[in-house]
Amino acid sequence: MSGHGILVTMNATRKRGGREGEPPPAPDPLAVPVLDSHTHLDIVGGDPAEQIAAATRAGVDRLVQVGVDVESSRWGAALAAADKQVVATVALHPNEAPRLSDLDESLRAIFHELGMNEYDEGVLWAKA
Repeated sequence: MSGHGILVTMNATRKRGGREGEPPPAPDPLAVPVLDSHTHLDIVGGDPAEQIAAATRAGVDRLVQVGVDVESSRWGAALAAADKQVVATVALHPNEAPRLSDLDESLRAIFHELGMNEYDEGVLWAKA
């Protein structure tokens, strides 16, 4: 787990990709590096370092880890802090919002944990 010892797979009991069997073979590397703008490494499961390495071998040099709830947003933020190839979103899927008694406070708590000092109508401002 090079560089990702603090992270634990969020869904360790789920079969890879939700299916039985082996994943498909790795693709040939892309001609130019690209950014993957929407990943859920926590949902896929497995070692994030291995997933990032596989993406790198395929030509993906940056990943955006998308949070869907409070827990996955925290997980993504920890991954981004541990690996410079990853950026994370703090987000809630619309299906998750009704499950929180105080949606606004839940989001604010994550932003403060990450060193963000303001949240106003969807705009984040980082500490200077």
